[in-house]
Amino acid sequence: MLEFITTHLLEIVFGLISAGALAFCKYLYSKMKTYKKLIEEKENSSLDNTIETHIEPIRQEIEELRKYVLESNNDTNKHMDLILSSYRFRLTQLCKAYIQQGFMTNTEYEQLVEFYKVYAGLGGNGQAKTYYERAVQLPVHDVQE
Repeated sequence: MLEFITTHLLEIVFGLISAGALAFCKYLYSKMKTYKKLIEEKENSSLDNTIETHIEPIRQEIEELRKYVLESNNDTNKHMDLILSSYRFRLTQLCKAYIQQGFMTNTEYEQLVEFYKVYAGLGGNGQAKTYYERAVQLPVHDVQE
């Protein structure tokens, strides 16, 4: 056995060195793959940061636009409430006057019906509707101008 080792010692040493070198190369290759992944992740992270940096102003503009639209809707609703209140008041006053008068002319009747159509079309109802229903039951007189 000793004779085998001495005659093949050089081969054994080179075999061990080759195996070690191969293992070392495999280790370096795995580290290189890990390093490439880290670089790729860093590039992706950098890209994500760049995209996020560019998207943030757009996101802020959209949020400001959303707030503006909500405020505009609130203003529109307030204006609509004001218009409905005005129509309700005027319709109620007209109906009370016609009820107190006890009749309506053709023109007054037609104007009252049109006025109520607009009021109802805007979503109005309630007290003005009650007065309107009482007023349209009044006698209509044909008045010649």
